[in-house]
Formats: sequence, C-alpha cells, structure tokens
Amino acid sequence: MLTCHAQKLPRRLTVDVNEISMNSGFKNITIALGIITIAFAGYYLYSQQADPLMFGTNDAMMESMLMNTQVFIERREQLSAIKLDTSLFDDYRFQSLVSYREDIIPRQQGRMNPFDLPEPPPVSLQDNQL
Repeated sequence: MLTCHAQKLPRRLTVDVNEISMNSGFKNITIALGIITIAFAGYYLYSQQADPLMFGTNDAMMESMLMNTQVFIERREQLSAIKLDTSLFDDYRFQSLVSYREDIIPRQQGRMNPFDLPEPPPVSLQDNQL
C-alpha cells in the first residue's frame, strides 16, 4: 500500500493506490465487452457488404458481371494461344556469350551476436595481491 502523508496536509488526503486503480475483475469485463463490441461491428459490416451480392442482384448487375466474365475468358484464351519460341537459347551466338562477372569474395562481418559481452581480460595473481 502506497500512502502519501504530508505534515501540512490534513489526514484525509492520504492516497491509497488500490482505491485508484481498477481491480482485475472490472478490467476483464471491460476488455470482454470491448472485444464483443468489435466482433459485432465487424460482423455487421461484413453482412452489409455480403447482402448486395447475394440477395439484391438485379438484371443490370448480373448482365455487367457476365460481360466482365466474358472479357476475362476472351483474354485468357488470347494469352493461352501465345507460344514462346525457346530456340533462341539453342542458337550458337547465344551459347558463345561469355560472362565477365567477378566472383564476390565473402568477408567476415562483425560478431555473430552483437549483444554478447566481450570476454573479460584474464586476471593474474599479481593483480589480486594489490
């Protein structure tokens, strides 16, 4: 218990920390209500977005969705029709290319664990006899 007493202050100004802080039961209830409120709000927003797609579709919206689907199918067929010619990689000119890159020599970079403390210097007997 933390109390604050001052000689000039009256006795009734003593502060008890346990009275000021919330008890754990009140904290748990507050956290649980907050989680339930967030979950309810998320479900409400999710259900509001799901309704137009499932129940509120009209003919114009369905026609638009079918047109977009048809465009997607046509583009997929166009991309599927593309054939890549890989004979370029078999050409002698491509095979004769030479790499001029230089190998990178790995270097040690710092300590393995930068948070390790350095080893203390060895203590000699002469230092202990001082």
